[in-house]
Amino acid sequence: MAVNSGKEITIFFDKVLEGFEAMTTMADEANVFPMDKQTAQNSSETVWRPEAQIGDIQSGLDLTGLQTDILELNVPSTLDTIDNDTFTLTSLELRDKRFMDRRAKAAATKLSAQLNQNLANLVAQTGTIVVDVAADPNSYSDISECETRMDLLEIPIEESRSMFLDSASYNRMSSDLANKDLIGTTPEEALRKSRIGNFAGFETFRTNFQPVLPLTAAPAVTVTGAQFHVPVANATSAGNTFPVDNRGMNLVVSTTVGVSAGDIFTIPGVFEVSHISKNDTGNLRTFRVVDIVDGTNMTIYPRIVPLDEIGAGLTRAEGTYANVNTEAPAAASLTWINTVATKVSSFWRDGSVEVVAGQIAWDADMFKGANFMRATTSSGIEIVMAVEGTAMSGVVNVRLTTYYGLVNNDPQQNGILAKFN
Repeated sequence: MAVNSGKEITIFFDKVLEGFEAMTTMADEANVFPMDKQTAQNSSETVWRPEAQIGDIQSGLDLTGLQTDILELNVPSTLDTIDNDTFTLTSLELRDKRFMDRRAKAAATKLSAQLNQNLANLVAQTGTIVVDVAADPNSYSDISECETRMDLLEIPIEESRSMFLDSASYNRMSSDLANKDLIGTTPEEALRKSRIGNFAGFETFRTNFQPVLPLTAAPAVTVTGAQFHVPVANATSAGNTFPVDNRGMNLVVSTTVGVSAGDIFTIPGVFEVSHISKNDTGNLRTFRVVDIVDGTNMTIYPRIVPLDEIGAGLTRAEGTYANVNTEAPAAASLTWINTVATKVSSFWRDGSVEVVAGQIAWDADMFKGANFMRATTSSGIEIVMAVEGTAMSGVVNVRLTTYYGLVNNDPQQNGILAKFN
């Protein structure tokens, strides 16, 4: 019986989609923002979207003259990643359905693995809730510590949370839970299937793509002068007004030699305060190095917005974003946390990390001789397959492409769990 090669290509694309859908573990739990083609092109692939506002409480009956301004901050969402899997198929290979099935699985695995890896790396490098446990994560108490930290920070408990454990940590925890009652998980599932399920307020997932966070060189670094960040929605330059990214700030230090992006540190006396009530949680605020600007300047997450500066260096509207008790003191020595290289597990409030889904204008009218198939997956990512070939060569060129961006919308609502020292 003759094989319909065109039909086989269609089936091949369907199997790629099916495999991709099944393996995008992290992307399925992230928020999705679809950026249409026209907006992307006319905005240099970046749009600015509002950060969640925080209200200000005033006490008493008479509030005359106490009204505060509304300060709405913005976060950039950027399309910047094009992942491809490109290969050739001969007229002989197109005859074998099993060969096509294997190649479809390989394509789905490659594209989904890259997306998962990029998301895991983003949180591992920029998430600011750092839970440092005494031993390799192995029990309920380790994940519950992440839950406690999020609750102390008043991250909404009514919104879903996700935990992505490396395989070793997941298996240790499932063993620990084998004789305990779990929500949505039986002891048999925990023991035989290594399934945790809904655990300590998190929907948990076993992953094989969590990165190893390198150890810091732990250089002696001090803060150069007392510093804090004043939130500002927009800035003006040469008569042009543009939005400002307030997720982090520039910290001036004695030296950045030996410091790397992803390093974690605390500052003596700088404690985190909760997002809404501004209560001191008793935990030192953990900071992440996001970028090394030069020999004495580095970008850090999160911004340092001190509660004790409201009414002094900050207006009440600016103070609604307070996240620490006080400014970074002059000459304070940074205390490094990641003193050993370790594989991390990541967690987030669903929606704090986002997939920006883009489109590329590919169609048969513009690219003569090529056929195109496209579909949008449940994670919001569009997959496009381009197929072109010639009878003279007997070879078909296939290109599978995804176009997306990843953004940590609120680094103060996601983080990592590991044994760091």
